[in-house]
Amino acid sequence: MSRVVPDGEVVDAALEVADEIIANSPMGVWMTKEVMWSQLEVGSLHAGIDLENRTQILTSMTEDAREATTALPERRPPVFHDR
Repeated sequence: MSRVVPDGEVVDAALEVADEIIANSPMGVWMTKEVMWSQLEVGSLHAGIDLENRTQILTSMTEDAREATTALPERRPPVFHDR
């Protein structure tokens, strides 16, 4: 997401984005960053999609993923433990 903010509001806007990021599971954030940087050097679209698919599978097998799917129908914020 990109947006332009008025002078003097950039720090507050950056902190809002940081809060949105840290509300996610630690492994999910880490893997997203890894894939993002890896995509800069991937050789093809197919290889990039394979990398993303692998990441989705790995993160879906964590306790944090189960916590996220449990919290959603309960309408509560998930509590992640980086597992």
